Amino acid sequence: MNGRAHATPERKCAPLSPAAAGFAAARGEGRGGVGPYVHTYTGTSQAQCFEGSTSQYFEKQRKKKRFHTVAEIYQSLWKIGEEERAKALIGCGNWFDAYKSPCGTVKLRPCHCDDLFCPECCNRRSIDLQKRIADRMNQTEHDYWHLIPTVASWADLSKPALKRFIRQLARLRETDVWKEQVTGGVYSVETTWNEGPGWHPHFHILIETPKKLPMDWITRLKAKWREITGSHYIRLERMYGLDKKQRKTRKINRRSIREIVKYTTKAASFAARPELVRQFIDAFKSVRRMQAFGSFLGAVKQAEKDTGEKSQPAGCACGKCPSEQFTLFRTGIHISETQLMLDGTRQLKPCKPQRDEPPPGDWLSEAEYKRIESRHQIAMFAGPLFDGACEQFG
Repeated sequence: MNGRAHATPERKCAPLSPAAAGFAAARGEGRGGVGPYVHTYTGTSQAQCFEGSTSQYFEKQRKKKRFHTVAEIYQSLWKIGEEERAKALIGCGNWFDAYKSPCGTVKLRPCHCDDLFCPECCNRRSIDLQKRIADRMNQTEHDYWHLIPTVASWADLSKPALKRFIRQLARLRETDVWKEQVTGGVYSVETTWNEGPGWHPHFHILIETPKKLPMDWITRLKAKWREITGSHYIRLERMYGLDKKQRKTRKINRRSIREIVKYTTKAASFAARPELVRQFIDAFKSVRRMQAFGSFLGAVKQAEKDTGEKSQPAGCACGKCPSEQFTLFRTGIHISETQLMLDGTRQLKPCKPQRDEPPPGDWLSEAEYKRIESRHQIAMFAGPLFDGACEQFG
């Protein structure tokens, strides 16, 4: 055809001299030739399958870290002689009391520990308070700010030092600089621990002010705080709302109030140190961590009352039995003896399950038997959740 010869396509081969061409010799071959390194794909790892959404993954990781902290607190409480408190903390939400109405309806009420280290109890108490504060906000006539006063870190945490710190905030609230702008708010006292500086006390305060707060007000407030405490560490931030993607919005909502109004103790940094846990317990014993003032006065007490009322059994088959007529007829019901109904409530199972005893130690070493026995005793209080955490964290 047109005097042209068709060339036979040649197979692509490796160079005869790999070193001269800048390539390494093929595995298993000392010289050039056809080698697998020429057409090897870069993505050689096996495919992985991920189930669920990203938010579900982060929520799972957050719960795992939270339970790890609770497990460390449990061990620290046990070492300082707080065995009953440790049992109540690790078994919170896994035990129930059964109440019966006059018409025969049975209701299960969970036994909460109400411990300051329990994240579930702290969150349960905080939800009602967030709602109360959000209902009292008038964003048309007022602005709302997040104020964080603090002092230099402490080497030791004690109740006298903590009470003195709270009195210093009370003195600041009595100054003319505070009264001329702040009409109400809510504060929470918190102390975190860091290696080196020690305990870091600070307040989270939600303050209500008129519109157009003067620019020099925070400067004058810092000067007053320095006169009282010798420290000028105060940070003022305007409060914004947060949408589902954590983006700022103009309207304040409960998502933005959550950081200020909370009972949660940040104990991850000292949970594994019994001596620091003891200091924290002794310092905060009988100390009110959340307090309202001004236009928000009474919000904290009302929210705590609402939380207590929610824990009472309510609702029966006939719809005529009030909660006061429910009588306790059984205690110490484990979560494994209950079942979750379609309406979200829990009821007793038809029969009581039998618990497996730890295996005998004649065919195990003494150390292995003690390990299994201790894990079984903890599982009696914590249920299946602690067994899964033991496998995850060893």
